[in-house]
Amino acid sequence: GGEQGDHEDNYNIICGVNSYNIGRPLMQMVHFVWTYLRARDQIISSSPSHQDFCLDIVIPTGAMGNIAGCYMAKKIGLPLGVLCAGVNINDVTNTAFQTGVVKKTTEPMKSTLSEAINIQLPYNLERLLFYLTDQNHNQVKEWYTRLEGPDQCYEIKQNKVWWTKLQSEFRSARVTDEELCAAMRDLLENYGYWADPHTSVAFAAAQKLNYLDQNGKNNDNDDNGKGTHVAIMATAAACKFQLPVETALGNEKWEEYERHYFPSRGKKLNEMTEKSPILYSADTSKTLEENQAVWEARTRQLIEGLLGSYK
Repeated sequence: GGEQGDHEDNYNIICGVNSYNIGRPLMQMVHFVWTYLRARDQIISSSPSHQDFCLDIVIPTGAMGNIAGCYMAKKIGLPLGVLCAGVNINDVTNTAFQTGVVKKTTEPMKSTLSEAINIQLPYNLERLLFYLTDQNHNQVKEWYTRLEGPDQCYEIKQNKVWWTKLQSEFRSARVTDEELCAAMRDLLENYGYWADPHTSVAFAAAQKLNYLDQNGKNNDNDDNGKGTHVAIMATAAACKFQLPVETALGNEKWEEYERHYFPSRGKKLNEMTEKSPILYSADTSKTLEENQAVWEARTRQLIEGLLGSYK
């Protein structure tokens, strides 16, 4: 990752596309602009008097790339309300938002049904705090110096200005696997929507934050004098997550999904002949850099072959 993981030559640019790369949350900003505009059309068409509405966002959250992109969009003018993180039991983000304390953990990662948002220390929290503090890099540097120090923690709440702002801008909820499964069932029963486990975390978080009633319907919160609505971000298709779907809905429901609702592109992929994995073994007589050069050359050949097959 980082700069050492990036490479450029006359033909190709190779870089990591996880959300440590600023390009990822920059791209994800578009999702929230699109969501706001679609929600605005729907809200105004159904309630013309709600021209001045508030839209809160609930996002399944791990490394915080999505919520960072959402906050960046808000900072440049997208009129969103509160941004809410739905997290699983690996809940550093929830602890930070609710207590103002960010602390490294020595505990092992807990296994969950929402594995894509398993995280111990979300690396986009630093980016989010940078924008929260109006790009006060000295303040963020101070916090992260403490995090890397003997105490391995920092307390946002020690600065009342930024703690108050954090509480006004963000909320969060911690979701167990049992609550995830219940949310997945609610989504199917009430909306006919086959959800992946991470979207189910966001839906359960919306319920716990009182955006939805017991039947999964939108509550008309009006605490701020406007009609407050909520958008829950869906992050993947259920087809990628057989085990969580079977755990929540049962084997018969998964078979029904496979027969009638499985995405056509996913079906085509499943029907393709699976290739043996490519193993990258290190030559002990070579340095790390020399081995990496060999692996990169092999990867480039693989990519060029795949690209050639699509021409």
